[in-house]
Amino acid sequence: MTDRQDGFQSERLPRLDSVDKATGRAIYATDVSLPNMLHGKVLRSPHPHARIVAIDTSRAEALPGVRAVITAQDAPNVYYGHAFLVDRVVLAREKVRYVGEPVAAVAADSADRAEEAVRLIEVTYHPLPAVFGIDEALAPDAPLIHEDLASYKTAGTVDRHGNMAAHIVLEQGSIDDGFAEADIVVEEEFRTSAIHQSYLEPHTSVADVDGSGRVTVWTTTQFPFGVRGDLAQVLQMPLNKLRVVPTVVGGAFGGKLWIFVEPLCVLLASKAGQPVRIEMSYEEEFLAGRPRVACTLHMRTGVKRDGTLVARHVRGYYDSGAYVDCRTYAWTPSSSTPTSTPSARCVDRAARRWSLLSSRTWTLSPASWGWTHSICAATTP
Repeated sequence: MTDRQDGFQSERLPRLDSVDKATGRAIYATDVSLPNMLHGKVLRSPHPHARIVAIDTSRAEALPGVRAVITAQDAPNVYYGHAFLVDRVVLAREKVRYVGEPVAAVAADSADRAEEAVRLIEVTYHPLPAVFGIDEALAPDAPLIHEDLASYKTAGTVDRHGNMAAHIVLEQGSIDDGFAEADIVVEEEFRTSAIHQSYLEPHTSVADVDGSGRVTVWTTTQFPFGVRGDLAQVLQMPLNKLRVVPTVVGGAFGGKLWIFVEPLCVLLASKAGQPVRIEMSYEEEFLAGRPRVACTLHMRTGVKRDGTLVARHVRGYYDSGAYVDCRTYAWTPSSSTPTSTPSARCVDRAARRWSLLSSRTWTLSPASWGWTHSICAATTP
C-alpha cells in the first residue's frame, strides 16, 4: 500500500489471468479438444452480390473422411439479429451480399480433408451489381442489397427504404436560434475507413450436442450471454438447452461480441453426431470479421468570438455493410458536446444519422457504440 500526495492510498494489483497466460495454462478456444472431434471449414462467397442459382454438394459428401455437409437447407429458415433490425441468416439463402458470406460448411476427420471437401462444393452464381461505399448506396439508382428490407422486424418505427437501413434524428434546443447567436460558423467534413481490430487470435469455436439434444459451445467471446441468445434465436432452441463456455480471449477490442461460426459448429455437430471445431483463418477474418464501420460526417459548428460553443449540426452516414449490427444504429450526442472552454454552455444541437447497406462484410464499432468517429471529429482542432 502506498500513500499518495493527494491523500489517497494505492496498491498494485496483479491481473487475475496473468500467471496462467505467462505459464501457458490459459485455455483458448483452439486448445479445446474433445474425443472424436471433427474439423470444420466454411465455403464463402467469392462475389460481393450475386444470386445463388444452384448448390451441388454431392462430390464433397462422397469424399472419404467427410462426416457432414450443410447448406441453408440444413438450418432453420429464420432471420436473426438484434431488435434494431432482424436481417441476417446463418447460411446464405437465395443470394450472397458480400465476399466471404458463408454459403456451406463441411465437417471431416481432419482440417485438410475438410478444406478439400469445401473445394468440391459446386455453387452456380448469377452476379449482381454491387454497392461499394456510402456514395454508391445513396445513389437513386443503386442496386438494392435487401429487396425485402421494409418487411424485416425492427424495434419501434424506423425510417428505412432503398439501401437506407435507418435514419435517426436527435435534437436538443433550437438549432436555428443557436446559429443565429453565432459570430462564426465553421463547416467540416470527416471521412473514415473500415478498420479491422487485428487481434492475434482468430475466431474459434467448438460445439458438442449430446444424446438429449443439449448443446455446449466453447468459443472465444466477450459476450457469452449474447452468443447464447443469438444461438437460441438461430437454432430455434430454448435457452435451457444451450450452454456457452467462454474461453480465454486472445484479443478482441469489440470484435468478438456476437456469433460467427458457433451456429455452423452446432449444425455440423448435430448432423455428424460428433463434436466439431471451426477455426477461422486470418484471410477469413479480414473477409468476414466485424471491422469498425466506415463513415462520413458533415459537421457545422457555431461559436461566439469569446469561444463559447452555441450550436452544432451533424449529419452522419455510416456504411453498415451487408447486414446491420445493433451498434451501427447507435448515435451519440458527444459529437455536439462542448469539450473544453469554461464558457461553454448547453449547446443547441441536432444530429442526423443514416445507416446504409453495401456489399461489404457487416460492421460494428469496436470499443464504443459508434461514438469514436464523432468524438474524434468534435475534438479535432
